[in-house]
Amino acid sequence: MGVVYLAEKVATGERVALKVLSPGLSESIRNLDRFHREAQITTRLRHSNIVPTLEAGESGGQVFFAMEYVEGTNLAQVVAALQKKGTKGLPRVVLASVVGELLGDAPVPGVDVPSGRHSGYFGAIARLFAQIADALEYAHGQDVIHRDVKPGNILLRRDLHPLLADFGLAKDVTAASLTRSGDLVGTYHYLSPEQAMSGRIPVTPRADVYSLGVTLYEAITLAVPFQGDSAPKVLQEIAFQDPPDPRRLNPAIPTPLAAIALAAMEKRPDRRYGSAAEMAEDLRRFLRFEPISRRLPGPLRRAARWVRRHPIPVGAAAILLVGVGAFAGVRGAMLDDQLDRCAIAEEGGDLRAARDCYSAFLGDHPDDFRAAAGRERVAARIRERVTQLVTEAKGLMARGGESDFATAASLLQEAVSLEPTPEIQALVKKARGIFPVRIDSHPAGARVIKYRIDGETGGLDEEEVLGVTPLPERDFPLGTYRLLVEIQGFGYAEKTLFVSRGPDRFDVSETIRPTVEVIRDMVRIEGGRYALGDSSPEGSADPPREVEFEGFYLDKTEVTNAAYLEYLRETKTLPPERWATKHGSLRPSKPEEPVTLVDWFEVLAFAEWAGKRLPTEEEWEAACRGTESHRYPWGEDPDESLANSPARMEPGINMGTRKVLPVGSFPGGATRGGLLDMIGNVEEWVWDRWTVRPDAFLARGNPSMRVVRGGECNRPGSCLNRAPADPPSATSHRGFRCAKSVRP
Repeated sequence: MGVVYLAEKVATGERVALKVLSPGLSESIRNLDRFHREAQITTRLRHSNIVPTLEAGESGGQVFFAMEYVEGTNLAQVVAALQKKGTKGLPRVVLASVVGELLGDAPVPGVDVPSGRHSGYFGAIARLFAQIADALEYAHGQDVIHRDVKPGNILLRRDLHPLLADFGLAKDVTAASLTRSGDLVGTYHYLSPEQAMSGRIPVTPRADVYSLGVTLYEAITLAVPFQGDSAPKVLQEIAFQDPPDPRRLNPAIPTPLAAIALAAMEKRPDRRYGSAAEMAEDLRRFLRFEPISRRLPGPLRRAARWVRRHPIPVGAAAILLVGVGAFAGVRGAMLDDQLDRCAIAEEGGDLRAARDCYSAFLGDHPDDFRAAAGRERVAARIRERVTQLVTEAKGLMARGGESDFATAASLLQEAVSLEPTPEIQALVKKARGIFPVRIDSHPAGARVIKYRIDGETGGLDEEEVLGVTPLPERDFPLGTYRLLVEIQGFGYAEKTLFVSRGPDRFDVSETIRPTVEVIRDMVRIEGGRYALGDSSPEGSADPPREVEFEGFYLDKTEVTNAAYLEYLRETKTLPPERWATKHGSLRPSKPEEPVTLVDWFEVLAFAEWAGKRLPTEEEWEAACRGTESHRYPWGEDPDESLANSPARMEPGINMGTRKVLPVGSFPGGATRGGLLDMIGNVEEWVWDRWTVRPDAFLARGNPSMRVVRGGECNRPGSCLNRAPADPPSATSHRGFRCAKSVRP
């Protein structure tokens, strides 16, 4: 898919690996989509054994993404170097020395290195592959199948820390496939049988387990298991031939390590390790000198496999040479092989496969005591395993990190596959950040429409109609949403829903006010294209751009103390803590002044109680400037007589000399549509998060802040003014006004 260059970031001098789409491939939309998908996948995969992506983009028509530069080698180069020396003495090879030689280090003097599992070559390989299996398990938990696991894609740093690279052929299980039926995806020698058969069998994460098994096989034997003289021959062998026993190629290979490689390379996916995590655990058991979960195939099992692959010769031999007795013997061997397959799954820890295997056998042979006893053993182990998985997952979730939740989701998914109870399924959703939401309204019978909100701009994605209230539980992933709760011809509420970790469930109950009542003191801003921003150094102004809006309403004035006190009385909400100060205690005595000393969360709650919402900053600016795109509500020139704000700040002026005045005190400064006090008096909270745009004139604040617009009575203001403010903060010169969407 691409060419990788060693590059340097000009700004920092940092060296990175820069991957660009190969020449000639960029003409294909499909290739571009696959390249973009690789960038998206690797950007979201954050694991200590996966090469991280730092940045992605496009420049001069050339798409690219930058990855961390790994100074080291790869496993393919290591295997090639060892092939020159042969397998003799392989147990005593010092892997770190081989890597060092490949990187140009001085040769290490000969040392009598123990060849045990921990210190020798096979121990180093087992540790390395356990870490790569961990990386694959993490990727599978993120719904990503690598599909090209091979020695060349396992990078090694000088300290032998392995990293999985190159997700160019990866499949995102949650996204539409870019692979056409019959496409062969991957590198021939490392393809799983299901890949080799070009889509006739679904490709699952166990395909990566198979490829990792082939890679392990090559690392310990220095040879690939299938060596046909052409690609079709190799694919045929992968699909239908069993690999040679690794110990035939290198008798020094420890038996458990050979068994792990062969177990990962089982032809049938359901006979392999159930997950990369199971393979990693067996590798670590090998290193701890503990029994592994798999064993090498015995003579009976090998004979039964041969029988299944050669049914006609076996049948003919049974009839012609031995007769019915021999045929019965073969049938008995095949039945024993079925139970052997159940036992292997049980011993290997694939409890679900073992349970299903014993159950299927009992379906045909209900009186077989061996199968009945096996199923009972497996059921007990499943109960024990599920309890262990759930306990471990709950512990991880209590820690609260996103990587902890991802690991917990993987553990719980295994628990669900063993015992799909509603309680465990609910835990899986919680770990994945999916929460149930119940929605009701007063009056009932309202249609509910869901929009996902862009957390930066307040923009909405496509609408999704959920149904009519009262709604049963609906699943919502983590994120910010707007719920439109609407009774046609009567009214509609706009509820902001923050779905975050913490509650097990969210309950939404909206009171719908008549629209004619809600918009009584609002001004309608017609939809259309508005010119926003400015090219002159206006302090905080954004660059010029055009934005298209649908119609919306905006409060004629800022929300007053009187309106806010009504909200407090009706909802029995405690006044803001800041009102307890001497300054704050004046609120009730000045009902027509703008309410201040309220934070962003408090104004959002008021807006939704009133049947409204907060405006986006682009809506606010469009309403202030109008279709003529003036700098001030009344035109292009500042005029202190038209707003409670200085036209400009003179040197030596005493900040704080101006006072907040009642709303509407400057009717001459109204917008053409009739909005009052859009600049000066108090600055106004809007919806948006603060974004430090590289091409803006002001670059301060951080994305956790929200935007305030319009300036206030002690600072010069215009329709272009914007500044950051912490959402929990509140000042005596900051208020707000509300917006409401226009519904047909």
